Amino acid sequence: IKLNYLKEWIAERNRIALRYKNNLSGLTHLQFQHTPENCLHTYHLLTVLSDRRNDLQKHLSNQGIQTIIHYPTPPHLQQAFQELGYRKGDFPIAEQIAEQTLSLPLFIGITNSEVDDVCEAIIDFFAKG
Repeated sequence: IKLNYLKEWIAERNRIALRYKNNLSGLTHLQFQHTPENCLHTYHLLTVLSDRRNDLQKHLSNQGIQTIIHYPTPPHLQQAFQELGYRKGDFPIAEQIAEQTLSLPLFIGITNSEVDDVCEAIIDFFAKG
């Protein structure tokens, strides 16, 4: 039954992601993942990178905005791959991404006003330094 709504839901998720990107495009301390123009993206998650991720998450939480850190540990440091012998520092880019990635609210039914509120809270955080 849900497959009947798939194209509509993908379009809505793309619209929401574009609204976030447009609203936050001027921020230098926040980076969105790159998506090629000809790529059909479903935006299962809308992740951003920030070297102030933990402080940003706390600020948003104080505003009543829930965010999630989906993958706090890079694969090479997870217990399932311990036998491979990798250590912290072996894959510094993966480790940096894991330390800086934050998932913003994105779900079917989120309103433009709610997205704008999240964006305003993010802009306010970075404006305060």
